[in-house]
Amino acid sequence: METNYLSSPVKRHFGFLIKDYGFSIVHERYDPDMMGNAQVIFESTLIGIDIALDRSQVLIAIGSLAKPRREWFEFSDVLHYFAPDLTAYIFPNVPTDFPNHEASVDAQVSRLAKLMSQYCAPILNGDLSIANKVKEIENKRVSEMLEGFQRRKP
Repeated sequence: METNYLSSPVKRHFGFLIKDYGFSIVHERYDPDMMGNAQVIFESTLIGIDIALDRSQVLIAIGSLAKPRREWFEFSDVLHYFAPDLTAYIFPNVPTDFPNHEASVDAQVSRLAKLMSQYCAPILNGDLSIANKVKEIENKRVSEMLEGFQRRKP
């Protein structure tokens, strides 16, 4: 039987979304044929949260259910709005930092859940008034990334 390295820690660490904010899990997927990638999607009446495991990295998108998924915000941009000095993603090395893949995923999920719980209550409650500011943060991040790529070209 294949193990889903994402669902169990997500349910454990992000349980506060269900308990405190009225979210429910609407989708779970694990694909052992695609490098073990997995996905868990939470929804409230207004907000969607997509937690994905992609090549051993846990990534989150969050946004309005009224918008297509491609228009949701990258969690790092939302966190930057609430806590500009924090880094959302820290991707550990296995086995250097953790004894195995499962421990690495659990550590990432635990950290991200704590950050979301501590800093993101307004959006979790459905307050989307931050959308324009988060979009500005996203545009700046993408612009800086593209400029960095341009500087590296020969």
